[in-house]
Amino acid sequence: MQVFSNYKLPGGLQGVPAPFAITAIQQITSFLVLALGLQAARCFGHQTNCQMLRTRKEVSCVLLLAVAFVCNIGLNNLSLSILDISVHLIIRTAGALVNLAIEFVAQPVLTNITGEEAKWPQVSGRDLLLTLLGTFFAGLVVCSKLTSFSSSGSAWTYYVGIGVCCLSMIASGIELIVVRTLSTQLKMNALEAILNMSLPASLLLLLPVFFFRHSVSWPGSSPMTDWQVLQQVWQTSKLGIGLGVLSGVFATLYNVMLYTLSSKFQSHVISMAGNFNKIALMFLSIYLGLEYLPERPWSEVMIAGILGNGLAFMIMGLLKAREVPAPKAEAVPEVTVAKTNQALVQRNDSTDSTDNSKVDNGKGNAQ
Repeated sequence: MQVFSNYKLPGGLQGVPAPFAITAIQQITSFLVLALGLQAARCFGHQTNCQMLRTRKEVSCVLLLAVAFVCNIGLNNLSLSILDISVHLIIRTAGALVNLAIEFVAQPVLTNITGEEAKWPQVSGRDLLLTLLGTFFAGLVVCSKLTSFSSSGSAWTYYVGIGVCCLSMIASGIELIVVRTLSTQLKMNALEAILNMSLPASLLLLLPVFFFRHSVSWPGSSPMTDWQVLQQVWQTSKLGIGLGVLSGVFATLYNVMLYTLSSKFQSHVISMAGNFNKIALMFLSIYLGLEYLPERPWSEVMIAGILGNGLAFMIMGLLKAREVPAPKAEAVPEVTVAKTNQALVQRNDSTDSTDNSKVDNGKGNAQ
């Protein structure tokens, strides 16, 4: 979406501010890519079958996943069309804390839907402290950036973008938790989850595409629907629509990777692992001139906030990488040896008893 926000259109327009329409195009592209890929695999003799939705639990979880995905990606793209890249990404780094809170709240709900006892998240006090510290530094970046709009009418739009980004984070946490539930309890892999979810998500997006008016990043433009934006982009540059289709291929690959990891790790761990990439992208956007630092001294505060945020989550990642589970393989040979010795002793005892009985029998015969 960063490409669409900064893509230069003919006529002085910048970006394709149609977040819900772009998300719908990506989902339709994902469905076609996966469906054609599975069919091609069958043609080459590979046994590939997609799990069908048979029970009410599976249908409920897939629909919940589609709603969470639409809210996550749609609102995420909408906030990107309003906020600078650095502010958007620094807010998303707080997703680790948000997802951790959602995991505690969502456990009773998932238990009622699936009928199985859900596992509670495991987090240490050290990780919680580092997460809170990183979130504090993220707040510094947002506050420093908002000083640029203290005397401008666009400040209200920025506040709306921040709220939309926060709602997107909540939806992202719900999405990851539902994916983990589909994998662990309903035995649905990443490809099946994406294939079953893509068409319902596309249908849900039709309503905001045609009827939701929002502010756009084009100078002097009034609020428009995504459909109106796409019509104007099609008239000025059809390449913008082509980039939307191409982004669907990359979105499919990203979702497959994300959903595969979500089935193995908790959602707050996945959010924490992606924060370092967000920090690197912030500095890259500033270096390439896609956005500018605020006036001093807030520019120093913003840089310090970005560095502090990245350092807190980097330390947490390094500490987690050093956590090695206690080895259990060494206990197996000892038990085996012990059992072998015990078996030999029992065998010797049985042999001795047999020999003694033979001797006693021999004595009896001799008598």
